Amino acid sequence: METTHALLVGVIAGGIAGAALAWLRVRPRLVAARAAAGRARADAEDARRRLVELTTETAGVFDAAARRIDAARRAAAQAVADRRAAEHRWREALAALAGDVVDGDEVDRLMRRAEGAGVELVDAARALDGEVSALERAATLLTDLIDAVESERRGTEDAAALSDAAAETIAAADAMDAAIQRVQDRAAETAELSARTTAEAERGYRAVHRTLDEIERIREVTQVARERIDSLNVRVDGIGDVVRVIQEITEKTNLLALNASIIAAQAGQHGRSFSVVAREIKALAQRTAASTKEISEQIRGVQEESERATAAITHGAQAVEQGFQVAVAAGDALTAIRESAQTAQRKVQSMTRAYRQQSGATRQVVDLAGRLAERAQAFAAAARSQTGERLSTVAAELVASAGRLRELADRQRGAADTGATALGAVAAEVGRLGRLQRDARRQLDGIQRGVDAAVARTDDLAVHLDRVGEAAHQLAGEIARLQQAGVAAD
Repeated sequence: METTHALLVGVIAGGIAGAALAWLRVRPRLVAARAAAGRARADAEDARRRLVELTTETAGVFDAAARRIDAARRAAAQAVADRRAAEHRWREALAALAGDVVDGDEVDRLMRRAEGAGVELVDAARALDGEVSALERAATLLTDLIDAVESERRGTEDAAALSDAAAETIAAADAMDAAIQRVQDRAAETAELSARTTAEAERGYRAVHRTLDEIERIREVTQVARERIDSLNVRVDGIGDVVRVIQEITEKTNLLALNASIIAAQAGQHGRSFSVVAREIKALAQRTAASTKEISEQIRGVQEESERATAAITHGAQAVEQGFQVAVAAGDALTAIRESAQTAQRKVQSMTRAYRQQSGATRQVVDLAGRLAERAQAFAAAARSQTGERLSTVAAELVASAGRLRELADRQRGAADTGATALGAVAAEVGRLGRLQRDARRQLDGIQRGVDAAVARTDDLAVHLDRVGEAAHQLAGEIARLQQAGVAAD
């Protein structure tokens, strides 16, 4: 009995000793396992905390990026609107200038008509010179007759010659009356042409000055659009900086996801759920990186289009400046043309009034020529009767009549010369206007090409900005899912 009891005590003591020895051997491992599990939990908690912080930082950065993108889109939309407004003003100005200023064909027609009227007036002046010559011959004949009367040597023969001269004088007066009537008709046509030229010059003058005002407004709108594009470039550069920050955060997210996977593997059962979250984080980070890359490419496209749009606007501004200078030159020319046309119109009106007066005077000349014939016959009768006193009286009357005829003819010729000179000046100014008109149209064509190029660049810029907006919304969705994953892991 005692032996059994002792044996039982020994077995129990041995079991206790073995258990104690086993405990002593297992205890460090258990402590190490607990420590490892604690570290795994701590690492997992730290990873969760870092993930939450990183996703929060990413969300904050993206909010800033989104604000910049929205601001850039608003600036771009305003720039596009300004460009379209500038393009609309350009087209209105071009249409106004093309519609208000006298076109080249009309200028050429006006110039040819003015030159033709000037030639006709010169021809009429030459015809008057012929009439003056006939009157001078009559005056010479009268002088000879006076000498004959004084010397009493020519008698009835000279009286007969005087009668013939009187008949020639009547014919010359009739021809001069017809010539003056033709000149009067030409003067009326010239007055109408001069009035039309003056009206066209006045209309062109007003049109050019309206165009100058419109081009000045275009310059202002173009400058505003250029400033908008420059501001857009600055904002796009700022978006590029934000995208680079997002790329850095994406790289950190990938590294964090890798570390989380390692920690989850080390944690075993404790990190199994976190391992699923880590894989989701990695996938979201990869999609975010792809979206960021797409945004970067779109931003580069926007920058390139912005540069091209800026170049197009600069080219358009240069074309507008050239058109402005041409319009200024055309305005100066039209001012000179208007003044010259007004002066010519006043001269032509004065000439027309003089022709009307001379038309009445010419009828007086015809009557005077009739009386001259009667006096010539009286002179012949006096010559036959050898009445010297009567001869002297009639001869004096003839000389006075010839002087009046010469004075009237000289006045007619002077009026014709004045009208021809005035029309020549108008024709020269109209020709100058035609040349300036052709130069202006070439400049306007260049401006139109610049407008079309600027509009095309603006449309391309709007397309790229829309693509940036779509990529930004996609990136926003990826970052939101990334942030939700971080919260779920927490």
